[in-house]
Amino acid sequence: MTTFPLHPPRLFSLRRGFFLQPLQLKGWHLFLLLVACEALLTWFYQSRILTREVYHTLLQAQLDAQRIDALFDLLQRMSLWGFATIPLIIGLRIMLVASLLQLPLVLRFIDIPFRQLFRIVTFSSLIFILLEGVRLLRLSGIPAEQLTQADLNWMPLALTSLLQLEMATASVQGFFNHFNLFEVSWLVFLYFGLSRTGQLRKRDAGLVVLVMWTVVVLFQWGLTLYMERM
Repeated sequence: MTTFPLHPPRLFSLRRGFFLQPLQLKGWHLFLLLVACEALLTWFYQSRILTREVYHTLLQAQLDAQRIDALFDLLQRMSLWGFATIPLIIGLRIMLVASLLQLPLVLRFIDIPFRQLFRIVTFSSLIFILLEGVRLLRLSGIPAEQLTQADLNWMPLALTSLLQLEMATASVQGFFNHFNLFEVSWLVFLYFGLSRTGQLRKRDAGLVVLVMWTVVVLFQWGLTLYMERM
């Protein structure tokens, strides 16, 4: 008599493994992907959003047309340097967050390699590419002559829009802009990344992420407030 296996076919496990393959990328692979996406979004923002017409719309009350054109041409020439600094800025940002995550772990003698934390932070930061994509999609639909500074500062799904703080100071907007769905998703990815290391309990992983985020928010808010008062 012919018998049949009771376990499910291997096709399911192969498909499941196929979809998990992107999660097995190394940290530097994810870093290069993040840099490439950020460079592409920056190019689109500078070439399709911040056009010469937008500069005239935003600065016509402060500068004459000739000075606006000169400023625009200067910034266009400097844009190449901006692209060159993208890997440096992203790398410093990721290392800062990874260091803030590692500090409480070191104090509690929990050994998680820095390269593993770097990979967790890099993978989690990919959510901000989606955030920038949503912002650019909205900005691209606004005519240049109607674009305002409030539109450029708009943060999707943030507490700033809910509380109607578009006319508030930069420090206030910057603080409440941190409370958005994309940043919450970033924190969730960090939490699950730390939990999956097997070195932390879930409660401790959540506490480490919360402390790191609090330090980042307060530092950025304080820096913006200091710049306002200069």
